[in-house]
Formats: sequence, structure tokens, C-alpha cells
Amino acid sequence: KPAVPFDATLDVRIDAPSRIFVRGRGIDAELGGSLRVTGTSRSPNAVGGFGLRRGVFQLVGQRLDFSRGNLTFAGSLATPALDFAAETKAGDVTARVAVSGFADAPQFTLTSDPVLPQDEILSRLLFKKAAGGLSPFQALQLAQAVAQLSGGAAGPDVFEQARKGLGLDSLDVSTGASGGPALGASRYISDRVSVGVKAGANPADTAVGVDVDVTRRIKLKGEAGSDGRTSLGVGAEYEW
Repeated sequence: KPAVPFDATLDVRIDAPSRIFVRGRGIDAELGGSLRVTGTSRSPNAVGGFGLRRGVFQLVGQRLDFSRGNLTFAGSLATPALDFAAETKAGDVTARVAVSGFADAPQFTLTSDPVLPQDEILSRLLFKKAAGGLSPFQALQLAQAVAQLSGGAAGPDVFEQARKGLGLDSLDVSTGASGGPALGASRYISDRVSVGVKAGANPADTAVGVDVDVTRRIKLKGEAGSDGRTSLGVGAEYEW
């Protein structure tokens, strides 16, 4: 007779205060938290979740910082639930992007204040003007944004491929202090220390930085710019 398949009983707690990454469909976020896995190796049961440490949502070149982010497990290890939110001010319109549902089928919801149709929210978000005033190229970008949010094919993610190839934890393009584009890259060198570099067209946008988790709540952030400036900041994070 064939051997009985091995089926171990599980009771494992996983603590990860950082370096839990959620990426894809414009999301690039780092989270931390804890998870308990019970059940058996053939039928594991996961309960717990991870909360946002930092993260951005990129949509056709526009970058929004997440104000909320949670990855929750309520049984299945394969399909955690998402709860992310980002907000930005575009002229007289406040636009919001919410990501919900499960990781294998995320749902993107656009809302605004005052209330506008979805294409108008995207137009204000991306181009700071009404959809009726877009150029043909901008209209194409708007269509690409709609495809990204609806799950349509968007081609290979060049930055994600580059990040993996370089062995980095983060790689993104942002707007520097002078208003020009800046390329940023960072990597953890230990469980509590992350180093990064930001390169821009102007000296004010080029710097080397380090982030240190002194404790689970206390953070240190230092930066040295190519123009000779230096800065050091201390921050505290609390969840409620």
C-alpha cells in the first residue's frame, strides 16, 4: 500500500515588523505585522495581517502616497484581503483611490470631492484639467490609466524588472525638490537599516539617505545631498 501522506499539525507565529512587500498594478508598498498559522501542512489556516509602513500608487506617471494600507489573512494563505487608500489634491478637486478585494483580483475605486464621473476624476488626477480639454496623446494616457485600473494588459513593468535585476527593495521615479524628475533606489542592509540614493537633474535632487528603525515605533532618517546639505530627522509611528 502507498505510504500515508505526511500531514503535520501547525502552530506557528510569524513576526515581520517590516519588509513585507505588496507590488503590482501600480502598487508599491512595504508593510509590517504578524501572522499565526494553524491547522495542518495540508490545510493551513492563517490569521493576522500586515499594516502600512510606506507605499505609493503610480498611475501613468502620477504618484500618490498611500495614507492607509492593510494586508489581512482570514484563513487562506493564498488570497489575503487588501485595504489601501491614497488621496491627492488636483486643483479644486480632491481625488481618492481605494484598493480592496483579494490579492488575486484587486478592485480599484475612484471617488472625489465634489463628486465627478470616473473619467473626470482620472483627468483631474493625471492632467489637472477636465477630460474635454485633453490632447490626443493625453486622451491615450487616460485610456491606459483606465486599462490599468480595470486589469487590462499594460505591457511589461520595466521598473519592476529593473528592481528585481538589481536586487533592490525599492525603485521609483518621483518629483524632486526643484520640480524635476528624480530616480530613487533603496535596499535593506539589515533588519533595521535601509540605505538609498536619489539622483536628479539638479544637485538639490541628488542625495544619499539612510533609514534606521531604532525601535518598532521610533525611526531615524538621515540624508546627505550632493550640494553639501545634510539633514537628520526623528519620527514616531503609532497604529490605532
